[in-house]
Amino acid sequence: MAIFKYSFKKMVFSPSSWVLLTVSTLLLGCIWYFFNSTITGHLIPGFSSSDFLNIALARWTMTSAILFVDVLLFIFIAIKATQVFRDELDDGTLLILVSKPVTKNSLYLQKILAFQTMMALFLIISPLVASLPLLLLGNNGVVFIALLPKILILIVFAFFLQLIASSLIILLSLSTSSKIIVCITIVFGFAIALSSMVSKFIQPNQSDLEYTNISHDVETYQYFHNNLATTDFNLINNLVTSSEKQAQAEITTWSNSIVNFYLKVLHSDPTITDPNKIAVNLEIEQQQLKLLAQDPERFTAYGLTTAQIKLDAKLYRILETTRILPTDNYLSMIGTRVTEDSNMFFSMAKFATGINNIVNDGISEATYHKLQASLTKQRLMKYLNISSQWEDMLQVMMGNEQTKVFGSYGSNATGNLVLNFTKNSNGNYMINLKDIKSMNVILNSIGLFSVYIILGIVAFMSTWYFFNRRDFT
Repeated sequence: MAIFKYSFKKMVFSPSSWVLLTVSTLLLGCIWYFFNSTITGHLIPGFSSSDFLNIALARWTMTSAILFVDVLLFIFIAIKATQVFRDELDDGTLLILVSKPVTKNSLYLQKILAFQTMMALFLIISPLVASLPLLLLGNNGVVFIALLPKILILIVFAFFLQLIASSLIILLSLSTSSKIIVCITIVFGFAIALSSMVSKFIQPNQSDLEYTNISHDVETYQYFHNNLATTDFNLINNLVTSSEKQAQAEITTWSNSIVNFYLKVLHSDPTITDPNKIAVNLEIEQQQLKLLAQDPERFTAYGLTTAQIKLDAKLYRILETTRILPTDNYLSMIGTRVTEDSNMFFSMAKFATGINNIVNDGISEATYHKLQASLTKQRLMKYLNISSQWEDMLQVMMGNEQTKVFGSYGSNATGNLVLNFTKNSNGNYMINLKDIKSMNVILNSIGLFSVYIILGIVAFMSTWYFFNRRDFT
């Protein structure tokens, strides 16, 4: 292992290693701290880890993927990968090494192992040290505790990607100068980061927006199906299979029922009948609503009928699956104190109408073909956008492919499902609710992982093959 020790020591004591490590750690630490301190401003004191992750995880994952994986990692790989073979080819050191009593295979594996050890140290030290300022956010470092498992996943994912990228760069280094390799790699890294913003500059047409809206409604239906008990989900199911007029009337009934519950149970001043003047105590609200879910019969003492109590209990469980911020109270979520764009029941009314149109009425053949063209366009944009691929793969590893779909902090449904339409007897295209539950996202992350693994194996074997074929004399 003499060559491993020599190569590893050479990379560790190289000034570029420490400069890159320091710059990466400081930059990552500053971005993470200021990003997360902004997020915590939306949370009440004493928030929990799950409260923070509900609101921050998806955006933190995207920020980390672009900054750490797309940019910082590629810069480090570009500079350090050239030290494996290229620099020693240029100064003649490699010629001396191959003349030693060691096989080319052993020489290659020891030098690759030294490089990968160096990469592992960089990927472990930089994000872990950069995360230490997060201990200052939240009571008892709740933000650090929440993100630490996710940071470890980020490290594993970054190491997986660098195995592929470094193999390709080392392969280039066998025939290209160090300066060219560094330039190519850095440009490629920035190009990947910039590619993530391409979709923001492409103006979507009406069909693109329509496809996204329908997909968003379908994804919302999936979310409720996966997160509600059957009895509660049936309330949603009945809503989306009703006519538009019936759905709007049902939403109004729900809203009035919750307001009535507040007036009779949660508000002590009987002279106030205006919902906008009700004083909400979050702690009392949560206590009473949990009792409502556990022991609904006790609330008959407040003058509520059994039917009203059952409906309120179901609505509580439905709203609980959509509540993102601990500061969200149920009165504000139904729209008595917020604008229509952010209240949950207004969003549900739009969702119900959207689902109703594609389930009951269907769309014309012309519209169907336009939506299929939009799907093809979105597929191309997804699969040609490498940064988007990495972000989606990382989201899968983080376990936040689909988080809460409604709430005052905005909807998290992506609107990126592959929609399956069937033609009905009227010649229109519609979506079967039974098919909705099995529809998948446009970007197949599991398939991408398989492709990247194969690419990594091919790159590694190619590098080993060309190294063995190369005459260094």
